[in-house]
Amino acid sequence: MDQEILFVLLEKYADWEGSFLAAEIMEKSFQKSSGFVVKTLSLTKQAVESIGGFKTFPDYDLNSAPKHFKGLILIGGTSWRTKESELFIPMVQQAIKENVVVGAICDASQFLATHGLINHVKHTSNDLNDLLSIPNSKYKNKSNYQNAQAVSDQHIVTANGSAPLEFAKELLIVLGVSTVEEAEEFYTFNKLGYIEYLKQMKMKNESET
Repeated sequence: MDQEILFVLLEKYADWEGSFLAAEIMEKSFQKSSGFVVKTLSLTKQAVESIGGFKTFPDYDLNSAPKHFKGLILIGGTSWRTKESELFIPMVQQAIKENVVVGAICDASQFLATHGLINHVKHTSNDLNDLLSIPNSKYKNKSNYQNAQAVSDQHIVTANGSAPLEFAKELLIVLGVSTVEEAEEFYTFNKLGYIEYLKQMKMKNESET
């Protein structure tokens, strides 16, 4: 179970925010026989529905989640400001304490900030003003907020909701799933699209000959 990467999915999770990352983890694991495996986690084992209408039956709930895992990835959505989401705070705290890789995108990054879980690292989110305006927030790290698509610092990766590719790239590197070069190639291919990527590769090859 040490090689399991847990994706936390709450009701109305943003299905596009973790899809690039999950697919690449499994693809690279198959290619390299690394043993990395994606598992899903929610409050219960009942099906959770994504914003796009996909229903997922989680592999684990909070009671059955393994104590040891490779990464904890919080996928954004509309439920991270609910009282129920706070049940994940101890798990995230323990993961950070043990230097387990933690990723949070979109409103899940707001969740980390609101509960004071990223007061020690550089980070980003959807909007700094949003983080500063939340009542009773424990957020005390305005100076380390970065206006960037995704930020990686001390095994913690945060991203805004428009950055699933940047989020995936940073996590592939931090998790050790891909080399930096492999992650950059994955990002460039998906960011540019197949046709433009081929053009770029052709230009690169021509410049090297």
